[in-house]
This record gives sequence, structure tokens and C-alpha cells, in this order.
Amino acid sequence: MEAEDQEIIKSINETHAQKAAKRRKLSEEAQEAEDLRKRLEVRCRNRCRRCCVVGIVVEDV
Repeated sequence: MEAEDQEIIKSINETHAQKAAKRRKLSEEAQEAEDLRKRLEVRCRNRCRRCCVVGIVVEDV
């Protein structure tokens, strides 16, 4: 419970600028992950003509 309380206090003390910066960083990371997923999906389709979106299977790499 003490750790949970500390997280709540930390969240309250964060400035709006810090929260905005954190949101931007998370958004950028999410975009990078999505771009990577798309590149792997295209590569998979080009290499083995089958693609599993969840596990992205690439044969004969």
C-alpha cells in the first residue's frame, strides 16, 4: 500500500509539462512500434507469402 501511495503522490506532483512530455514520448514510441510492425508484415508477405499479424512468422530468413 505504501508504494501505491507514493505513486499517487508522485503523479500529483508532476507538472503539466512533464505529463505532456511523457505523453509525447509514449506516442512516439507507439508510432515507432507500429511502423516496425508494418515493415515486418510487408517483409513477411514478400518473403514467405504468409503473415501472422500477432506472431509475424518469417520463413527462410
